[in-house]
Amino acid sequence: MHFARRSAWAIILMALAACKTASLQDVAPTAAVVEPKSEPPVPTPKPDEAETVDGPTNTGAFPNLNVRPDAAAGQLSEEEKAAEIARLNAARAGQGSSAGASPAEIARLKKLAVSHGDKALEEIEK
Repeated sequence: MHFARRSAWAIILMALAACKTASLQDVAPTAAVVEPKSEPPVPTPKPDEAETVDGPTNTGAFPNLNVRPDAAAGQLSEEEKAAEIARLNAARAGQGSSAGASPAEIARLKKLAVSHGDKALEEIEK
């Protein structure tokens, strides 16, 4: 009986304490909130100070996507194209497949396959 009364009083006291701290200011005072620090803006280099930089740089402005980028390499002329195609065709012709394995080699590989299968089954059954 005493346990039930004590439990009831404990629940009532906790409920009253919860009503007291219902405001957000009591839970997290504004002095405890830390404002995030903003990073200083990155200065844009002047044209005479510009250095070659690999990768993206923050210029502080949106990029103009209407400017056509410079080509990484020049276009091939018709003569260069024909010479490259001839070189590739010659390389392709030089890589022809062999006539195939001899009958003795085929028989050896089949025998190896059978014995390998038997050895694998013996290992599994151990």
